[in-house]
Amino acid sequence: MLQLQQFRGFMKYANCPLFNGITDTNLKHMLACLKTKEVKYFGGELICSYNDKSNVLGVILTGKAYVKKLDREGNYTILETLTKNSVFSDKFANTVTDLNCIEVYASESSTVMFIDFNSVFKRCPNACEHHSQLVLNLMQVIIDKSKNLSQRVELLSNK
Repeated sequence: MLQLQQFRGFMKYANCPLFNGITDTNLKHMLACLKTKEVKYFGGELICSYNDKSNVLGVILTGKAYVKKLDREGNYTILETLTKNSVFSDKFANTVTDLNCIEVYASESSTVMFIDFNSVFKRCPNACEHHSQLVLNLMQVIIDKSKNLSQRVELLSNK
């Protein structure tokens, strides 16, 4: 039964683009190395503000959240909808000024895993192969986000 519980424990990471190609065994060791923590949020609760420069990657494990931008008139614009396995970070945001605040809010009960951003790029003493895979996966996430943003700009700029 213990093995089944461990297997279920890692099912929540299945299909997460950050962990593609990484076995459950390697993932177990890597999560400790990456200084991860999981936090539960209620709907409407603030997950993080990009103005705080938190230096973490967030992964939505359950639930749904929105990346919102607050302008100087007090209006919110939803920049991105985050669902299960979505990855977010203040590192992905455009420059944030005092006039524009970007925040991530849970739109329903959600569980978020936070990963220390510096731990992703620092090599552990074992120089694990799966750690390199994580960096490649993160680069793919960034590329995919860039493509999506380019498509949005193209769509919005068409007359």
